[in-house]
Amino acid sequence: MPTLLENGRTHTCGDLRLSDDGQRVVLFGWVNFRRDLGGRIFIDLRDREGMTQVVFGPDVDAAAHEAAKDLRGEDCIGVAGTVVARSKNEGAANPNLATGEIEVEIDRLEVFSKAQTPPFDVSKDDRLETNENLRLQYRYLDLRRPSLQRNFILRSKLATLTRMHMSELGFLELETPYMVKYTPGGARNFLVPSRLNPGMFYALAESPQIFKQLFMVSGFDKYFQICRCFRDEDLRNDHRCGSAEADQRADGREQGLALAVRGRRLRDHAHGAQRDPAAPARRAGPGRPEREALEFPVGHRLPDVRAQP
Repeated sequence: MPTLLENGRTHTCGDLRLSDDGQRVVLFGWVNFRRDLGGRIFIDLRDREGMTQVVFGPDVDAAAHEAAKDLRGEDCIGVAGTVVARSKNEGAANPNLATGEIEVEIDRLEVFSKAQTPPFDVSKDDRLETNENLRLQYRYLDLRRPSLQRNFILRSKLATLTRMHMSELGFLELETPYMVKYTPGGARNFLVPSRLNPGMFYALAESPQIFKQLFMVSGFDKYFQICRCFRDEDLRNDHRCGSAEADQRADGREQGLALAVRGRRLRDHAHGAQRDPAAPARRAGPGRPEREALEFPVGHRLPDVRAQP
């Protein structure tokens, strides 16, 4: 019989709803929490899309129920079974879960990997109270927490929607080099030694300004990029040594379009990016009255995020 891993999963742990009652499914994920109530074992199975309660019982499959007794937090497993409405088993729905109206009765279990006792409880997520150095030491565990994964998912959606919108407006996505010649002024650069030229160094671009200008004079009248910027600065709440920025450029003929894009780029796609469509767009700099621009405080690189009227 083919293994579950060979056949693959049928759904993620965030997919199943009451309308799937009676359907046979295969799920993969990590053991988030385990409850042994004697007759039955309940496990919250977690992947990046959400969580589903799976149930092992001797009346469903004795072998799977026996194997489930050895499961512990962060074990990586695959399960197969049938979706059942919780109301059928006299269970209460969980309003805190999107899958809270159903559970999956398991008749097949495969353990992909056993976990050692974790240094902290991943299941506590945003209620986790542990030393930050410990979280960074075990970063692969820390990044399993749903609250952190939601940040990465949202960032991915924003980048995708930005690319879609800019492409619809006729902007090209172009890349600029990361390692460049050192240029004085601006933030301090990180230096990278050259193997082929001993005693000489590349600088990591803190902002690809020269290449932006080259593109413009080369005839690329409107383009954008989502680029990395590297600055050798002290770490503070509002400064980082590396960051990403969504940047677009347009020549004089397209300047009005470029300014409008800054204000509406994400607002127009707010629904898909989980942002309130009614929230005002925010943009900085160009288009403000001269007096207002002169009153903006200097001495830092914080973005101007005042709402544009």
